Amino acid sequence: MRTSFVEAVIERTLSIVGEHPVCLTSDTGCLDPAASAPRAGTPVCSGIVSWQAQNIIRGLTDLRFKEMDLVEVAPARDVGEITFLAGTSIMSDLICLLAQQNKTKMVPLR
Repeated sequence: MRTSFVEAVIERTLSIVGEHPVCLTSDTGCLDPAASAPRAGTPVCSGIVSWQAQNIIRGLTDLRFKEMDLVEVAPARDVGEITFLAGTSIMSDLICLLAQQNKTKMVPLR
C-alpha cells in the first residue's frame, strides 16, 4: 500500500528524532502561495497546503517538544489575511500539541 505524503513525513520525522528533545519551527514559507499563504515572507511555488501542514503537526504527538515557533507571517502585506489565518491555525495546533504533551504535568484549578 502506498503511504501518503503526510504519513511519510510524520514517519520519517519520528524515526529521525526518536526520543531526543525537539525545537520545532513552522515556516509559512513552505505553504503554497496560490492556495494557503500568498504573503509568506519568502513564498515557495508548489509548496504544501495548510491542511497538509496541520496534519503533519498533529501526527507529531510522540515527540518531546522543548520549544516551538512560527515564522514568515507578514501581516502588513497579507491581503485578505489568508496567510495570517493559515499561521494562526498552525499555531493553534502547536499549542494543542504542547497541552497534550503536558496534560499529566498540569495542576487543576481549584
